[in-house]
Amino acid sequence: MKAKAEIKKLSKIKNALSKRGRIVFYASCIFTLTGFLGKYSMAFELTAHFRMQYLVVLLIAAVLWGKYRKWWRLSAAVIGLTINTAVILPWYFSGPDTAVVDGASQVRILLSNVHSSNDNYADLLALVERESPDIIVLEEVDKSWVAAVKELEAVYSWAEYCPRSDNFGIAVLSKVKVNEFSIERFGSSDAPSIIADLEIGGASVKEIATHLLPPATPSYFRKRNSQLEQIARQVAANENASVAIGDFNLTMWSYYYGKFIADSGLKDARKGFGIEPTWPTMLPPLYIPIDQCFCSKNIKVIDFKTASRIGSDHLPLIVDLAFLEK
Repeated sequence: MKAKAEIKKLSKIKNALSKRGRIVFYASCIFTLTGFLGKYSMAFELTAHFRMQYLVVLLIAAVLWGKYRKWWRLSAAVIGLTINTAVILPWYFSGPDTAVVDGASQVRILLSNVHSSNDNYADLLALVERESPDIIVLEEVDKSWVAAVKELEAVYSWAEYCPRSDNFGIAVLSKVKVNEFSIERFGSSDAPSIIADLEIGGASVKEIATHLLPPATPSYFRKRNSQLEQIARQVAANENASVAIGDFNLTMWSYYYGKFIADSGLKDARKGFGIEPTWPTMLPPLYIPIDQCFCSKNIKVIDFKTASRIGSDHLPLIVDLAFLEK
């Protein structure tokens, strides 16, 4: 009797897991398609960001449906797998042009969304010492973080801070000469961005360090999109080279990402280096790449990578760029 009860219990668990597995499979198939409809709805756009997760689920499903000869389900899995593979693989195999032209000025940028409630200041300082970036962009900076990184001014001669008690404080520290800093607010949001007029290789380069609103509500979704539009317009109007970097709260599979690329004329520094997801560190299976670096097409991208955790919910980004002499 006890053995029968155990078998019955195991059967129930198996059926429950099978049911949940089918739900995840059907959701992955549906979300693979709705992710292309982000132009029309915040909910649809949210389904665009998890392409890697859909790929893994559908690959496992294809193997299982093939094994059990569930042909129509296998067909759905293969179609979804093909679609997601098609939008993921180019990020790995569109090889970057990393050859540095003689006389080019190389600049390393470190981007770190430190998370305002994180107090692992030493981890960030150790990362800075280890990677020796030329420019540091910090996000979610409050007064405590400003106090913690002030010591870096001994090496980083140019610095601008805009600390806040919410999650939209921002700071930029630079070894590279900065002719001027300015604080701007894009769209209808009061979240600040720091604009730095850099002097690199005798040329002026505009760097926009920004943290866009998360599309957590329809209002925030609209405000984030208006921020993207205004940044794109400012970049397009700039006659000199530009770099836009920060937590953009969207991935490259979003409709609004594509629109930003088209409107601004910038390229994604990530191209050819892989997905390099950055958030959320507390749930690695759900990692998505929402921290971005865009640059003018005449800027060469030498390297693009994530760094080790510093206690934040975001991984830091390290981007190596090469600028031609004027």
